[in-house]
Order: sequence, then structure tokens, then C-alpha cells
Amino acid sequence: MKRSVWKAPLAYQFRNLLFSGLIVWGILILLPVLFFLGLSLFEPGEEFSYGGTETASMIFCFVWGCTSWRDAFHLGLAGGVPRRVLYGSALACVAAMSILFAPISLLVTFLTGQLPTSDIVPMFAYIYGGKAQIAAPYADINFLLQGMVWQAGISLFLSCAGLFLGCLYYRISRWLRILLTIAIPVMLFVGVPTLLSFLPRDGVQELIRAALSILGNSWMTAGLCAVLGALFAAFGWISARNAALMRNPQPSASAG
Repeated sequence: MKRSVWKAPLAYQFRNLLFSGLIVWGILILLPVLFFLGLSLFEPGEEFSYGGTETASMIFCFVWGCTSWRDAFHLGLAGGVPRRVLYGSALACVAAMSILFAPISLLVTFLTGQLPTSDIVPMFAYIYGGKAQIAAPYADINFLLQGMVWQAGISLFLSCAGLFLGCLYYRISRWLRILLTIAIPVMLFVGVPTLLSFLPRDGVQELIRAALSILGNSWMTAGLCAVLGALFAAFGWISARNAALMRNPQPSASAG
């Protein structure tokens, strides 16, 4: 495959990602600043805590994964780009985004934590860091590296899962998309707890301990998320490979 074939899709994806990322990170910096200013006006001297930067970053990765194939596909129809190049560009973009957003979110947390009377620490410090890391989360370089690996792994899984859903949604009918949109959160927030209620109490406790032991180890979390992300990426390609044939009734070079 010629390099020029990859150049336009990759540039298109990363340009959109840069623009969207600047907006997201601007909002994430602005929120605690506005919160601090409001509190300083109405409750001067009151301390405040703010978290969720890493969570917002991971949610953005998932949403971007959901929309990246649609944008890439429209570019392919206009330029006759092969589907494998479009999907490879989207996958490369979400993978790079997952890795780069971890240190960026940590930097944003650090910058917003410099506000007076603020208590802002990385989310992963609460999950597996202990009291020492929560008190001084930026004192240990190894701790920060483990936290970035932890966040990058989860972001990679979410972005690949979003890419799979985006490819799947683009192929199925409107009513099936509506049905899946309702069924997925219902299954996660109602179906799973209901299923757990029928399991033996000891079995549920063992499942919780196993989940916490994985989340408590950044390398185990990243490894498991990488495997699951690869599976979703493979399933996404299975759905995407025939999308051009279904959506474009005219013979096209994108059928390659």
C-alpha cells in the first residue's frame, strides 16, 4: 500500500482529534477554575476538592471511538480510500489517543491542583495508591508511570469498544440502533446486578475481590484491557469490511 493512501485518512483523523481534544481539555481546566472562583466569592477560605479528569478523558475516548469510523467512512466514499486503510487509520488514532491522553490528564490534574485551597489528586491514587500517594501523588515517578499505564489501558479498551459499536451501528437499521441503545445500559445497570443477586454470596464476593485485585495492579489492568481492546477491534473490522458495499450502491475503489 502506498504511503500516500494512508496520509489523508491519518491526517483527517488526527486533525479532528486535536481540535476536539483542545476543546475537551479546555473545559476540564475551566471547570475547577470556575468552581474555585465561585467558592471564593460565596465561601471565602473554604477548601474544595475536584476529581474526574481521568474519568472524563476515558469517556471522551469511548465517544471518539464511536464516531471515528463514521467520519472515516465518509472520507473514504469521497476519495475512494480502501476500507482497510480507513479502519486502520481510525484504529491507529484511537490507540494513539488512549496513550497520549493519560499523561495529558495527569498534567491537567496537576495544573488545576495548584489552585489555592484545592484538593485535586489523580483518580488512580484512590484506587490503588494508598494514603501516602494520595497525600503526595506527584512525589513518586514510578507511581505516576503505573497510573498512566492503568489509565491508558482502560482508555484503549473503551476506545476500541466504541469503535466496534460505531462500526456496528453504521450497518444496522435505525430501529435496531434504538433498541441496542436502550438495551446496552439496561443490561449493564439492571441486568448485571440482577444476575449477581441470583449468585451465591460467596461467589459474588470472590468476583469482587478478583476485579479489585486486577484494578489494583496497573500492569494487569493494562494487559487485560489490551486483550479485550484487540478483540473489539477485530470484531469492529468484521463489521466494517462490508460497510462500503452496503452504504455505497455505486462501484467504488473503497471496496478493496
